[in-house]
Amino acid sequence: LFVKSDDLASLVSVVLLAGLRSLAEPAWGFIILWPTYLFSLLFLTRKHEGVRYALFAMGLCHAIYNTPSAVVLIFAE
Repeated sequence: LFVKSDDLASLVSVVLLAGLRSLAEPAWGFIILWPTYLFSLLFLTRKHEGVRYALFAMGLCHAIYNTPSAVVLIFAE
């Protein structure tokens, strides 16, 4: 799929990824819509600075996003 706009490319990828994730758990697909859109848009806007940099920036944001959940899971037991 080739699109010119980063926003449109992000929206298309979010719809596809959320749809696939919803096959396993419907609520999960809905919950990940917004973060997946942001991570996708971050990658596409930083890609011109280098794919490694874009992947690092997206991975760092994803790790920060997951940190509160990980802390809760660690200390819940």
